[in-house]
Amino acid sequence: MLIGNKVLLRAMDRVDAPLLMQYLNDPLLREMQCNPMLPTTFGMVERTIAQSGTLVNQIDFTIVDRVDNQVVGFVHLTDLDWISRNGQLGILIGDPARQGKGLGSEAMTLLVDYAFSSLALHRVWLRVLDLNQRALSLYDRLGFQREGVLKGHVFRQGGFRDVILLAILRGQPVRTLPVADKL
Repeated sequence: MLIGNKVLLRAMDRVDAPLLMQYLNDPLLREMQCNPMLPTTFGMVERTIAQSGTLVNQIDFTIVDRVDNQVVGFVHLTDLDWISRNGQLGILIGDPARQGKGLGSEAMTLLVDYAFSSLALHRVWLRVLDLNQRALSLYDRLGFQREGVLKGHVFRQGGFRDVILLAILRGQPVRTLPVADKL
């Protein structure tokens, strides 16, 4: 378990399945994701949770708001490459009322710190759809560096959109932000 001031990150559990499925199938949330816009079934979510903690290339956490102990989202490291010491970060804060409160940025900060200090990774990277300017701004302010663009990589809103690649290296501090500036 990783504990911050606002959130704690705990292992995913079977009780998280209905909420995870709801978030993954929410059209507004999916519109900002780089993943294919395919329906997610309960069986798919159950398999993901059952495999959580057993895969050598993926670590999943549930984000819990410490104020009311409610699940607000999910964060993970995937595509872990233990030889090159890197992994891809992904985050989803599903409830719009919980966005903009600093919960997502603290969850990211906790996970990046865990990746560098506990897993000894050298690089954490992520993909962001160019439509998601709010997330891009946040990642820039947290210290992630833009590394590249996958041109026309995802079809959204009637056209092909770019996917921005960002990363942070071990030794580059993840900056903390005032609450008003956080995701």
